[in-house]
Amino acid sequence: MRLATVIVVTGFLVVGCAAAPASQLDAGAGCRDVHVEVVLVSDVSIAMVSADSCVDGAGSVLPAADATDRLASAAWIAELPRFDRVDASVVVSAETYPFARRSVRSYSPSELESRWGGRPARLDVGVARHGPTGPWILLPLAGVLVLGGALRAARSGSIVVIGMRAR
Repeated sequence: MRLATVIVVTGFLVVGCAAAPASQLDAGAGCRDVHVEVVLVSDVSIAMVSADSCVDGAGSVLPAADATDRLASAAWIAELPRFDRVDASVVVSAETYPFARRSVRSYSPSELESRWGGRPARLDVGVARHGPTGPWILLPLAGVLVLGGALRAARSGSIVVIGMRAR
């Protein structure tokens, strides 16, 4: 019974911590295996965008500077929670091909705006937060309270639980 409770609570917590979808960035940036996550670090919201590699129209792997620019511009126009900075990274670039060596670059909102124009407010879908939000935080708490109440009732003898051994 303890194992089942741990599994249920862990499931609720994992579902509440899922990262933002990256499908729109995959197609728009010409990059492979894009992952995007908006995290909050010391009250700074960071859109972390990464990809295995980015290619040009001919299928050649882009240099690191061009690949991170492409990822940052795609994140700038994507529907994501509000962010204060973009950290773009690419694993394989023209300089490191065929070996993997991560290249990372940070972009401030002012740099993003000067390079790719203003970000429409309609793209901001909320504020990045740590951990589960909304009703997801209440479900594990409710489960623990119900389980505690059932165990208390069983110990007092008000209800009989079939399958439990008496000690």
